Amino acid sequence: MNSQHINLLVFDEEDHFQSNKEFLGESFFKSISRVSSLKEVEQKLINFNDNDLIFLIVHVFYTNEIKGIKKFKVSNISEKYPKIGYLYVSDGPRDVIIEEMTKRELYDIDKFRPYYQIKTELSKDDFDVFTKKEILKEQDINTANSNTSNKNKKGIFLSHSSKDKDVVEKFKEYVLRLGLEIPDINIKFTSSEIPGIPAGINIPKDLKDFINNDMGLFIQFISQDYLESRTCLNEEGAAWCILDDINFISISLGKYGRAFTKESNKTISIDNKEQIQNIYEHRKSFFGEKNNVRLANKITEFIGKLADN
Repeated sequence: MNSQHINLLVFDEEDHFQSNKEFLGESFFKSISRVSSLKEVEQKLINFNDNDLIFLIVHVFYTNEIKGIKKFKVSNISEKYPKIGYLYVSDGPRDVIIEEMTKRELYDIDKFRPYYQIKTELSKDDFDVFTKKEILKEQDINTANSNTSNKNKKGIFLSHSSKDKDVVEKFKEYVLRLGLEIPDINIKFTSSEIPGIPAGINIPKDLKDFINNDMGLFIQFISQDYLESRTCLNEEGAAWCILDDINFISISLGKYGRAFTKESNKTISIDNKEQIQNIYEHRKSFFGEKNNVRLANKITEFIGKLADN
């Protein structure tokens, strides 16, 4: 395959894109253009012809905890367009990047390449590079096979007041990450920059993109501070409009958050082991099959940590 026939999309930040084009060599490709979201990929696809070859590379940012990969993962690009081939690239040391990817349970390590290898890789006859027509056809099949718009979305949004950060962070760590084995990249926790809102990104836009493109489960942590936060209530309203009731979860922080006054028979208590366990039991279609014993043990640890506060 001649790489000069390939339209290259580069998932990157604007201030790095121009210099990174030098690593790639513009003359080796039909075109090179920057994208940073699913919406931008879709806008680029509109301008290509049906038989144009398209490939995507993701700038790793190895000096900043591989945030490029994490942003790409939550963008939902590869899920919506599985025929778009992609590689992770960097000019950084391979061993460091592989170590960071392994630490964060990213299993597509085989997709990492140094910048200088990209032209060689894409020239191989056995490398998968598809046309716009092929990419869109596969996407249409995926859409037709999905019964609901949120069926394949695995993002979990933890809506909370920043004043309740410590409790919610423990829930994320013990119940979601250790108990249910949810990777960090699937959890939106805005009180932490990683994997919450990356520095330099407009907060409302970032949240809107995650809610619209990635969120399959919404968990709100209700305290008086939550009820007094306009941002929290806006998040709640957006989730109500998008998700089915089963994927909208309310957890009362009780004595672990400032006095909570709202009454609801659907609200889960943060320190009730059975109710927390039922978050999983009632939503196995979302979480998939998990180890009940491990989850129960981690919930017990979590509640113990709350009691230590």
